[in-house]
Amino acid sequence: MPPMIKFWLSTLKEGKSIDSTAFQSMISDILEFCATYTKSDSEAHAFYHDTKDPTRVLMITGYPSQELNAEADKIYAERFLPRMFDQVQHTWLKQLDMSIAEIHLEDNLIVAYGKEPSAWVDRGTGGWDVWPSTPQGKQAAAKIQGSVRPEMENQMWLQIAAWNGKIEDSKVPRDGEKLLVKKIISR
Repeated sequence: MPPMIKFWLSTLKEGKSIDSTAFQSMISDILEFCATYTKSDSEAHAFYHDTKDPTRVLMITGYPSQELNAEADKIYAERFLPRMFDQVQHTWLKQLDMSIAEIHLEDNLIVAYGKEPSAWVDRGTGGWDVWPSTPQGKQAAAKIQGSVRPEMENQMWLQIAAWNGKIEDSKVPRDGEKLLVKKIISR
């Protein structure tokens, strides 16, 4: 299978902060764990916060294959999800079948997703969200919705680009969103 990147957006629970010792310790531990599965000289995992709403946290992780991600995910779920869900509430999860080396985990990123990318994508790199078609995605959808929806219904393009840190480029994708994110920590 090809390399893959996961994007997990979550929202801090009331009273929680990205600056707290508990949160900083947790994300540092998560990144150290993820790095054990990606013996690379370059950064493959990072946490960001949305500059428009700092309570929204984006975790980006890159793995050489879906199989390696699934292996890591089993241990991650046992070891870190209880701590994570003490701090945050799940918003969405998206996945691209591409190498993390293609996006460069800059200090500031634009992460946009939506339908019909030809109307709003003008730079960076991206791809179609394949999460709904993965075994994990289908299993999650069945638990949440009671049945798996057709893949095309979930089709979203995810686009990632370096961002200069200034509010500009206000085009927002149809049925989607544009996040302007700043790095908290990476590994």
